[in-house]
Amino acid sequence: MRTEAEGLHITLDLEGRRVLLVGDPHPRGSKAPAPSLEARHQQELLVRLGADVRVFVPPALPGDAEVADAALVLVIEPSVAEQVVRLARAHRTLVWVHERPGLSDLSLPALARLGAATLAVSTSGRCPELASRLAHIFVSQLSHPFARFIEQLGTARRRAFGVEKAGQWTWDFSLGEQVERWLEAPDVERRQLSPEEAQAWRGELGRLLHGFSLHLEVTYPRWFQR
Repeated sequence: MRTEAEGLHITLDLEGRRVLLVGDPHPRGSKAPAPSLEARHQQELLVRLGADVRVFVPPALPGDAEVADAALVLVIEPSVAEQVVRLARAHRTLVWVHERPGLSDLSLPALARLGAATLAVSTSGRCPELASRLAHIFVSQLSHPFARFIEQLGTARRRAFGVEKAGQWTWDFSLGEQVERWLEAPDVERRQLSPEEAQAWRGELGRLLHGFSLHLEVTYPRWFQR
């Protein structure tokens, strides 16, 4: 993967999917190397996502019979990483290698999870530590009120866009002063809005975000030259 690639930002649903994790999430010793810390983090995340995680601690590596949907490689030795990548490519398995974007099929941005909202931060491999710090700042600063805001937005949007009730579809513009309601027969999944109705719908949803803003204050290190 090219470091300057501007690919699609997608979400992989890994629940029940097999993922190979090559690295040592729990090394011995008081000071764990960076790949091991990242391996521990990724293992915890994958388990939380419901993935079927198979861990291989070098020199133990996946064999030719090991088929998976994705592989995460977190090792220092280039030869080990390249060997796993060759195996993954032979099985058409998506692979990501720690600090080696040239060997990876995808990037793993730092994620700031705030309820139903997820903010993904990536520096295209230039400084993953900065991406992780930004994600942490977003979580700590926005916190629970932002998560509740997202949930209430979703509830209000469903009310405006259409809610199925007793086999009928209700189009409800009850968020502002105007209230308009249409009922459709059960066999009609969604009616076509007229341009006037669509404009009213967009206007009502726009009111939901009225008053929301986000202000950022950035402090740079002294060595940074603008």
